[in-house]
Amino acid sequence: MVNDSVGDLPVVLIGDAKSETVRAYERGNRTFSAGGSAGEILSGDGSWTITEEALIGPKSERLQRLAGHNLFWFAWQNQFPGK
Repeated sequence: MVNDSVGDLPVVLIGDAKSETVRAYERGNRTFSAGGSAGEILSGDGSWTITEEALIGPKSERLQRLAGHNLFWFAWQNQFPGK
């Protein structure tokens, strides 16, 4: 799990070792940490459930998943030489 930002947008990246995937979600002003069970993460305001579409908070708040896909560095370099 990584708490970071893309430009001005705070995000949390959550990796899944079994499926070898990473999902990004908006995180607002929260900082997340690993929970006690699979599919759960924690923030200062409680336990959150990880779903495909969103993170679901303790008061049913939803933080949307961000669109994205994996890309190898050399594919980026070929598409945008010199960047």
